[in-house]
Amino acid sequence: MVDGWQLDELAGKLVRLREPRLDDLDAFVAFADSDGDRLAGETNLPRTADQSRRWLDDLLTRPRDDDTAFLVLESAEGAVAGSVSVNRAHRRHGRFSYGIALFPPFRRRSIGSEAIVLLLRFYFGELRYQRCETEIYAFNDASLALHEKLGFVVEGRRRRALFTQGEFHDIVTVAMLREEFADRHGLLASSP
Repeated sequence: MVDGWQLDELAGKLVRLREPRLDDLDAFVAFADSDGDRLAGETNLPRTADQSRRWLDDLLTRPRDDDTAFLVLESAEGAVAGSVSVNRAHRRHGRFSYGIALFPPFRRRSIGSEAIVLLLRFYFGELRYQRCETEIYAFNDASLALHEKLGFVVEGRRRRALFTQGEFHDIVTVAMLREEFADRHGLLASSP
């Protein structure tokens, strides 16, 4: 299958961020797991094959007139490794938020780190945003550590704002400014 239009800026050594395709559905269904759903959002009731197809079809056909995006993470080997989404993007205020979900076989392999850096470099360097924020559930130690390593700063905690597995949990807000990103990672991709 021929890829759609893509940006070199969204490709690294370990992963590339690309548009979703219909043939990605099998990977999203195969790797669906409660732990991953819980870490990336909320656990949901199982979907039928038709519901899953409608979900992906909606992503593919939904008109976009802003900088929000749903991108597939594709490993260097060509496997679907997860997704990253920009759910809110406010050009006037120069801020955006994102979420990332990695399938179990691709966790703790630096794919998430590279995907986040690629996304932030594009939004800060190309689209001129000046602030990125994301919310992390307080029980997600791996994500908190990853974001700290990348240079995100904890800006707040909403206490008991999430309910899962019979308990309430805090939500931690972390953010990074354009200058902080540039100092740590550079706004331009380094040459190979």
